[in-house]
Amino acid sequence: SKEQRENFIKTDLFMRALDIPGKSLKIYNKSPKELKNVYLAYMDGINEYIKKHKDALPVEFKLLSISPPLWKPENVIKTLLFMSWDMDAAKWIEVSFSKAGQKVGKDKYNDLFPSYRNYNDSDPAFNSNADIFRTFAEVSHELGISFSLASNAWAIAASKSNNGKAMLANDMHLPNTNAAGFFTRAHLQTKKGLNVTGVMIPGVPWVIAGHNDKIAWGITNAQIDHADFFYWTPEYLKSNQYFHKNQWKDFVVKKVSIEIKDQAPVEKEIKYTVYGPVISDYQVIDKGIVALKRISDYARDDETLFFQLMSHAENKEDILPAAQKNFCLGLNIIYADEKGKVGWKFSGGIPKRKDFSGASFVPGWLGHDWQGFIPFAKLPEVYNPSSGYIAMENNRPPDSSITEGWFSDSSRYKRMTEFLGQDKKFGIEDMQALQTDYKSVLAETITPRILPLIQPENQDTSNKSEKSEKYRAAYNILKTWDYKFTKESIGATIFQKFHNIFIKNICADEMKEKWEKLDSSDLLWKIWNNMNSKWCDDANTDKKETCGNIVQKSFTETVDTLTNEAGSDLNKWLWGNFHTIQFTHPIGENIKILDIALKLSSDVYPVGGASHTVAVYASRNKEVLHGAVHRQIYVVGDWDKSLSVLPTGVSGVPSGEFYSNQTKMYVHNEYHPDCFSDEAIHKANKYKLILTAKEPNRR
Repeated sequence: SKEQRENFIKTDLFMRALDIPGKSLKIYNKSPKELKNVYLAYMDGINEYIKKHKDALPVEFKLLSISPPLWKPENVIKTLLFMSWDMDAAKWIEVSFSKAGQKVGKDKYNDLFPSYRNYNDSDPAFNSNADIFRTFAEVSHELGISFSLASNAWAIAASKSNNGKAMLANDMHLPNTNAAGFFTRAHLQTKKGLNVTGVMIPGVPWVIAGHNDKIAWGITNAQIDHADFFYWTPEYLKSNQYFHKNQWKDFVVKKVSIEIKDQAPVEKEIKYTVYGPVISDYQVIDKGIVALKRISDYARDDETLFFQLMSHAENKEDILPAAQKNFCLGLNIIYADEKGKVGWKFSGGIPKRKDFSGASFVPGWLGHDWQGFIPFAKLPEVYNPSSGYIAMENNRPPDSSITEGWFSDSSRYKRMTEFLGQDKKFGIEDMQALQTDYKSVLAETITPRILPLIQPENQDTSNKSEKSEKYRAAYNILKTWDYKFTKESIGATIFQKFHNIFIKNICADEMKEKWEKLDSSDLLWKIWNNMNSKWCDDANTDKKETCGNIVQKSFTETVDTLTNEAGSDLNKWLWGNFHTIQFTHPIGENIKILDIALKLSSDVYPVGGASHTVAVYASRNKEVLHGAVHRQIYVVGDWDKSLSVLPTGVSGVPSGEFYSNQTKMYVHNEYHPDCFSDEAIHKANKYKLILTAKEPNRR
């Protein structure tokens, strides 16, 4: 709001309620000296640039007429806590599911939605027009600061490789269409023996995922449920008190002032309970209040040692102590070492909940709370499996008792294990093929079930019209389709359009617009595993419809919709015509003349993939919004044969040579060498910059 006026007041107020700056400063003050030294050195470098280049700041600062404040050492911890907040899907999924349950009732809700979240009839009634968590997610995307990781990672042991080396691949998924990029690539070397390369994010002075001399590692979001909502109905509230465990307690009240550009500040109060801030002022409910409890309240003083220790790790014995330092981020850590071994460790604090589920809203007056955390030693792990490979995305940990998380539908995991389970030895070209793979296990499973229900013989084809012929042609294309979402595929277009229309026809009659906020792939799996579902009966008709009726209706609508959108020629129904990506700049999106003049945005590219393919390109209304923000493939021990690519480039400066120089490679599934040895680097380098150290002036 200080820079962008009142548009961001609610976002600013909500962030004040989370108190990330206050928590970060407390953690910094208690941090061990070795971490403080890193924070301070990082601060010195940033502030040196800000002080000496006030007239040469990136164009965004000039266009917005703002100046960057000097960096503070605790800002590194702020970034970590913000990552923890943004990576936790519970904050908006639980609200969306609660709204769905209120709309359709307990029986229907539990028939369709994820088993982890059984609907509680006493959930508070959230106003359907107020969802601060989704609003905040949209603002984060606009500002290019979302960390809400999906991701793929897998590793194959030397025994499974045709080059005698272990190999590891990792691609993390975020809103990936910001032309300025998200990750940058860096190679860090010190005289004390550090030699690590990989991807970094602004605000964190360590490599997030990459490799050193001995080991490579990648990460995915483990989707742990790190947040709980506690609510109070009016009878358990007074003006300045709330009821908790048989007694009245005073709210802790914090007064805040929100600065607004060109306007007087706004004065607000934030109330806190034993669980955390009252968020009802931002997430409107009809009655009572709701408070939010978060894992970040338990952040440890040495939490960031996770990144530092990973950079120095050499084997499993080093990986596990590093992973134990991580607490606020729910991560799958996949690694491969120079001895050809591979491993996986589930990492992060998982709250123990007694007599209540973290997926349901919890009555705050009863006193339920977290009872500590699952010990690190009991979190699942795998080392050197007999299969010769390990793969993870955001799925539920295989063969594990862990249930409290918002896991994916496992479509990508199933495809990865199908591919890696082949009886063959793999080369780096196979790793590339899998990382850019367009085959959909979702489509492969469901299409054969669709086809018997939509046979042209089952339709009224007495009138041999153009419409019926088009229906038959679409059916035949789907019947012979290879389930791959290439940009040239017509079958992919028909399936995905059917997918969307079928979910709409299942849910929209009872949920109206709310169905659009739910995970449609997960819902599709649920329906096809229960074709007797109550959801298939259309609430708007007197007739009792079956799931088969809805399938037939949806396929007819699919053909009609595609005809209206692309014409009668099915050869124009190519997936790439309905699925495009453009890398845009937030300023360019709003000021088109600057977009053109400064060349802020990329061309528009037709692409393959979908949300349920290993090569993730998740879209809405034809526009890809989410996907891989990097692709890395490492050959362990023969590092110079490794490959990588970014969606845009390593520079966020629009006029720079490296601003979007990798975009064409990325959309065409190409890679560049990821040099590591001094010899390879000197041979490939284009420019050379020598930085000399001096004593910092921290006044």
